[in-house]
Amino acid sequence: MALTSTKNPRVPWLLTLALLAAPALSRDGCPASTEAWKPFVNAAFDYTVEYPFSTAAKLQSDPSPDLLQKILFPFEQRFESSAAGGRLLVSFQVSVWNNPEKLTSEAWAKRHTDARLVSHAEPCVVALTEGYCLRESSMTSWMVRSFVVRGNRAFELTYTDIYSDNPLLTEATAECWRGVFERMLRSFRLSQGPNLP
Repeated sequence: MALTSTKNPRVPWLLTLALLAAPALSRDGCPASTEAWKPFVNAAFDYTVEYPFSTAAKLQSDPSPDLLQKILFPFEQRFESSAAGGRLLVSFQVSVWNNPEKLTSEAWAKRHTDARLVSHAEPCVVALTEGYCLRESSMTSWMVRSFVVRGNRAFELTYTDIYSDNPLLTEATAECWRGVFERMLRSFRLSQGPNLP
């Protein structure tokens, strides 16, 4: 899916139209290792990320003043260890933030997380460059958050840490989700497009 805006990148009108036309999720559960993947190209903010066919990109609204855009890739998983049934909603999210002070990835991450809720944090590689990764509690689940900055933008990639967090799934299913989210994270790339600062 290629998304572009020929106007102000803060008002990605073609992106909004493309996301509204995106198909609904066709099934639930962890995507099989044989499932086809496709690239999500965000020309407004010059990045790409690969994702499974079983989900679709959704533009999320958020009132945060420094947030330029948030894209969510939602998934559903049936509970496997509960007689009551139910579903777990999980996601992979890409947020683009205004970074006017041009903070480093580590400085940005530390300023925008609560150290009391972080269980692990360290430098890492994101989009083939120096980034910062951490594991943080949202008070209801654990999230893996990875940060990389370029110019006056900070890119945050967040996903639900199912592997270590959920007694309602089998170990094999949790491992499957871990593989999916790690593959999406590894596929994230920043391009040298005209909209980068």
